[in-house]
Amino acid sequence: MFFESGALATSYVLKTFKGQALRMAWFPGPADARWAMNFDAAVRKTLDAGKGELKSLTLVEGGWGAPYITVQSGLVRLVAKAGPVDVILANGPAAEFSARFFPTAGQQLKIVSLYATEGVVTEMKKGRITAMVANSPVAEARVAVDLAVRALERQRMPKTVHIPLRLITQNEIASYSVDDALAPLNLRMPLPKLPPVQNARH
Repeated sequence: MFFESGALATSYVLKTFKGQALRMAWFPGPADARWAMNFDAAVRKTLDAGKGELKSLTLVEGGWGAPYITVQSGLVRLVAKAGPVDVILANGPAAEFSARFFPTAGQQLKIVSLYATEGVVTEMKKGRITAMVANSPVAEARVAVDLAVRALERQRMPKTVHIPLRLITQNEIASYSVDDALAPLNLRMPLPKLPPVQNARH
């Protein structure tokens, strides 16, 4: 899914800037996370395959970092000091911060998020994020629970289940439903108090 998301977002950027010079900043996420590594591999492979359709390509490395705005904001500020870019392709927190940080976000500067978060959706509705890949973690969770029940009941199950990704642009964000992407606003995850660890060394 993560490789597919990276390829889909990058293909959108290539299509948007076909025949033009492109200077793109890239923020993959945490270096030690498999999903971020898959994003990175997909972006680089898709750029390499499609760069012939561009007048020129400059990839500005945003760097690796934990997917928190407090971390990603520092990376974004460093890239901003290096000069203007045409596109920011980024993990959710970096895309969200970029939308707030750059005055031309959503206009001259295009911002594309690799996945949907509450903050990304909010900034898209303000017109400051250009596009996002819509994954469906809520739908995936429902399917996973359904398959687990089927397994326990020893029912027949499919070998693979594929929930397709969608690229959402500004033209579609008003009608986009977040029900399959985000948890309900009133959902709270209770954190049970854990028992003390026996014979723990201090």
